[in-house]
Order: sequence, then C-alpha cells, then structure tokens
Amino acid sequence: DQETRDDEETQQDQETQQDKETQQDEETRQDKETREDRETQQDEETREDKETREDQDTKEDQDTQKDEETREDEETQEDQETQQDEETREDQETQEDEETQEDQETQEDEETRKDEETQEDEETQEDQETQEDKEKEGEVEEDEGHLEEGEVRVIREQIEPNDNNEVSGIISEDSNETIFSEHGMLYSIDRNTKNVEEKGYGEMKLFRNPCTNEMTLHMVDETTSDILCFHVIDRLTQLR
Repeated sequence: DQETRDDEETQQDQETQQDKETQQDEETRQDKETREDRETQQDEETREDKETREDQDTKEDQDTQKDEETREDEETQEDQETQQDEETREDQETQEDEETQEDQETQEDEETRKDEETQEDEETQEDQETQEDKEKEGEVEEDEGHLEEGEVRVIREQIEPNDNNEVSGIISEDSNETIFSEHGMLYSIDRNTKNVEEKGYGEMKLFRNPCTNEMTLHMVDETTSDILCFHVIDRLTQLR
C-alpha cells in the first residue's frame, strides 16, 4: 500500500510537473503571440503613419501645385488686363488725336471757306460797283496802255450777234492769240427743270487779245456757221 501510495504520489507529481510545463509552454506561446501581435500592430501603425505622411506630402504637393497654377493664372490674367488696358488707352489716344485732327481740319476748312466767301463777296461788290459806275457813265472806259500780264479786263455785258448772226470787228484770229481750241457739242441746261438742249456742233475757241489782255470764248456751228456762243471772260467766270 505504501508503495502504491508512493507511486500515485509520484505519478501525481509528474502530472503536476507536466501540467506546469504545459502551462509554462502555453504562457510562453501566448507571450510570443502577444509579442508578435504587438510587433504586427506596431508595423501596421508604422505603415499607416508612413502612408498618412505620404498622403499629407502628396496633398501638400498638390496644394502647392494648385497654388502655383492659380498664381500663374492670376499673373496671366493681370498681364492680359494690363495689355487690354494699354491697347484701350492707345485706341482712345488715337481716336482723340484723330478727332482733334478732324476738328482742326474742319476749323481750317471753315475758315478757308469763310475767307473765300468773304473774298468773293468783296470781289462781287467791287464788280457791282464798277458796273454801276460804267452804267452811269454810259460807256466802258479803256485803260491807258497795256494791262499787266495775267490781268483780265472785267466786262459784264453779254455781246450779242447782229442780224446776220455775226460778231463783226470783235474776233479776229490774226490779231488774237488762240489759247484753247477743241471740237465738241454745245448744250444748254435749264436751271429750273434741269432739261438739256443741244445747241450745235462746232469748234470751241478761247482767244486772248495781246494788247488788252481780254479773253473771249467763241463757238461757231460747223454746219450752218451760226454763232453758238460768244462770251467775254472775266475773273469771276468759271469754265468747267
């Protein structure tokens, strides 16, 4: 019995020892697993931290790039606005210069027109006074000597042909210088109705008297030899 009891005690001790060892192994295994879990968790946290930092860096880079692009866009827009403002200012200055020049030209034209009208009025008044003086005297006084070169005698009277449709003693090609000669058709235009009437075809001649410097316009019909026109040219006559 004693031996049996000793054997049971020994067996119990062995089982206890085995249980202890098993418990220690289990604890060791658990510790190892715990350490591994901790290391895994730390690695995971480290990886997440790294990814988080990388994401932050990427986001910062993107923000920086966006800020740079925004700044460049703003600078470009400012440059464009500045260029547009400069072009607008130049256009305004050009337009103002053109308007100023047009105003000056208009003013000069107006002054020139007024001067011409004033000069024409003075010349017309002088001619009227001269004609009135001549009408009062009943004859046209002849100037002594020859007229100066370029001066034209002022005669307002319309010279009419005689009964034979001739102007005798007025035109002589031998004693007058032919300034202009051209064949053509003579027309008359009614100022009121604007109707055009043919007068005839012939040679239009412009004569200058070398002695008196008087100028006359003369045209004879080529077929009938009728006088189509005969005018004394003065300084107010316009030939067109």
